[in-house]
Amino acid sequence: PLDKIIIEKYGLIFITGAVKSPGAFKLEKSNISCLDAITFLAGGALDNANLSKVKVIRQEKNEKKEYTLNLLEDTSFIVKEGDKIVLDTYKDISIFGQVKRPGNYPYKYGMTVVDAITLAGGFTDIADTNNVKVVRDVGGKKKTIKVPVGYILKTGDRKRDIPLEEKDTIIIPESWL
Repeated sequence: PLDKIIIEKYGLIFITGAVKSPGAFKLEKSNISCLDAITFLAGGALDNANLSKVKVIRQEKNEKKEYTLNLLEDTSFIVKEGDKIVLDTYKDISIFGQVKRPGNYPYKYGMTVVDAITLAGGFTDIADTNNVKVVRDVGGKKKTIKVPVGYILKTGDRKRDIPLEEKDTIIIPESWL
């Protein structure tokens, strides 16, 4: 007669994109971070997930708000009932010219020019290794950055190696000597 029945209501969140198990998930805690939701509810991010640009779409009062999170730098964002979390993948980088396997390769956060050339099988015998160029889109304009990869490999001076950004193009010219 004096028994109490407590019915707890669990809201749902939705996680889609580059995660191991996309879907709708019960939000059983009120203070779970976006990164924890991705990790523990959706099984984690895929290797090519862009954790620096995670979108959270949230209904607030009469409007939808979209947040773009950099989970590599700040993991404090708390998800709420009804949130939709979207993980995109990184865009490929392109490597052209005097490497053994030119083509498009998946970008990974922290990847450098030397890493990319290694991924493409290394230089051919006729590569001009000190005139490697990275072409990057900066604010709608193309910027060319010269990287002395031959010097970097010869001296071990990794400070001259530059981190890549998604959609970068690496061009390795032929040596004329």
